[in-house]
Amino acid sequence: MRKNLIFIMLAASCLLVPARPSFGQWFLEAENGAVVSGYNDIQIPGDTVTRFSLSEELKTDPAYFFRLRLGYQWKSRHTISVLVAPLKLKAAGSLDRPLFFFEELFPAGAQLRGSYKFNSYRLTYRYDFIRKGRWQVGVGLTAKIRDAAIKIEGGGLSSTKTNVGFVPLINLRLFWQFHVRWGLLLEGDGAGA
Repeated sequence: MRKNLIFIMLAASCLLVPARPSFGQWFLEAENGAVVSGYNDIQIPGDTVTRFSLSEELKTDPAYFFRLRLGYQWKSRHTISVLVAPLKLKAAGSLDRPLFFFEELFPAGAQLRGSYKFNSYRLTYRYDFIRKGRWQVGVGLTAKIRDAAIKIEGGGLSSTKTNVGFVPLINLRLFWQFHVRWGLLLEGDGAGA
């Protein structure tokens, strides 16, 4: 069931969207929905502590998410935008073995509460090198700041691993307006590693 839900969520990332109404050169986009934790195995630090699953050994509830993008377009081909995308998941449960997580040892059977945070803040510049008829294709660069944290609490103990950092990404966008009011939008940021 979980794999089917993940597939549906990935398929939904190819959005059928109404053509953006024109309000001059500024635009505001909003997304929201539900997020379900799939694979979320944790071992911090990676070589000396307990490996456990925040989504399978502890119960992670579905959560609400939203994303906001504010942007400006000029000369019909240049776009700059700022994206704010907070994300937080909460988990609870217990393990039948001791849990050593980032500087703290939690006893077996302790009722644990966990949280997984992965906030994303992005500044993007994109150039649309194709703008012909019903097609728009662009490529650009994104400067991403990730604000991540995993926290485990239980048995009177608490341990938090945070990670804030810069990630350079490539931005790609393809828009096909197949109807006066509707189009297909494929857009994303990515990097190779």
